[in-house]
Amino acid sequence: PSGRLGSWRSDKERSLKEWLYAEGKAEAMRPLLERDLGKLIHHFTRTLYETYSPFEGKWFRGRYRVAWSNKESVFIVTGPRRAEEGQLIRFVAPTLYWVHAGKNIEYFCRLAPAEARQFRKSTLAGRRRADA
Repeated sequence: PSGRLGSWRSDKERSLKEWLYAEGKAEAMRPLLERDLGKLIHHFTRTLYETYSPFEGKWFRGRYRVAWSNKESVFIVTGPRRAEEGQLIRFVAPTLYWVHAGKNIEYFCRLAPAEARQFRKSTLAGRRRADA
């Protein structure tokens, strides 16, 4: 689906609601997930895939291609031919998709265009300041 184009933010509440914990690990893992989920940003153009990592404070950018798609899913491939990696993106609504995160899934919700522009502007400005 071409609905992937645009900017998307990790949906912390929805992801936490469906997260499965290994036996006996919920108490240790939940605080970490509550701290980290909801911060990752994905941005798609027709050929570029960008991810903003708040943990490293920078954008990662690369080309991707669509290996296959149907009404509800798209499988993208990134990286050089000899080291390609793939990711299934499963749309559950026009403004919501999930991706695999280990044995779990992480949900992403679409950012409004104005919010996406402001976020990109602020993070890119921060990167320029750090590079100076």
